[in-house]
Amino acid sequence: MSDTLPIVTRVVHGQSPDSASDLTMYMMLPSDKWDNPIVSTNPAVTIQESPATDVYVRFFYWHRTSNPRTR
Repeated sequence: MSDTLPIVTRVVHGQSPDSASDLTMYMMLPSDKWDNPIVSTNPAVTIQESPATDVYVRFFYWHRTSNPRTR
């Protein structure tokens, strides 16, 4: 199940995870592509691929799907 769950791999640099206004900038990807290199053309966006990021992306995914303002 977790291998098909879309997760957020784009994190706005310098923003805290509770900043709902930034969630519209994030790109959703299946977790099987999570460890693949992703090039962002937006200098304000950085790609996080460390193990610690798992906590971040799962929080962002939850926040986006549970907050009607950011859908």
